[in-house]
Amino acid sequence: MKSKASSLQLGLFLLGVLILIIGNRLSIPTSIFIGVLCFGLVCLIAGIQMIVTRHANFFTRTNAPHENYTGLPAQLWGVLFLLLAMLFFILALAGLFLPGGEEAFWELFLNKPMGWGVLLLLLGTYTVVYGIIRLMAGSAVAGTGFIAGVNNLGGRFLGGLSLLFGLGLVLFGLALIIAPGVLAAIFNNFVTGVLR
Repeated sequence: MKSKASSLQLGLFLLGVLILIIGNRLSIPTSIFIGVLCFGLVCLIAGIQMIVTRHANFFTRTNAPHENYTGLPAQLWGVLFLLLAMLFFILALAGLFLPGGEEAFWELFLNKPMGWGVLLLLLGTYTVVYGIIRLMAGSAVAGTGFIAGVNNLGGRFLGGLSLLFGLGLVLFGLALIIAPGVLAAIFNNFVTGVLR
């Protein structure tokens, strides 16, 4: 199953790149959204595969060891990939079916505090899950000894920072959704206090 899913992912990715290149050369604006839809399908398949197999493997750089996740951290990576797929799908469908394309969607979405709140809530959730993964798995690079220990400690420290930052984004996003007027008043009081 894994090799079939990997082949399908590679095929969809290459198809998406090909559609983007041809659409750009021939000035076909809808091709961009079809290419983005292909990338969303790649993320969807990868996320499902990580959740089902409980295994995620990433190559970070050409000469560096790869990161290997198993169990719950791998499944959490799958959740992150599913969230990314959802974002790709929303952008592609907005570009294909909304009048004015994705620009109209973003303009409508980001002109309201609630839209910013939802965006910060999603970004914060993504960052919180990444922080949890790093706290659980460290650097996820196989190895023993002092250097591996330092790498794992650094990965867990990054996870803690990501978790705190993500929680801040989630709280700020919720505040923008629930009570945007209160945040505006706090911000205005802060700015006037600093400028005095």
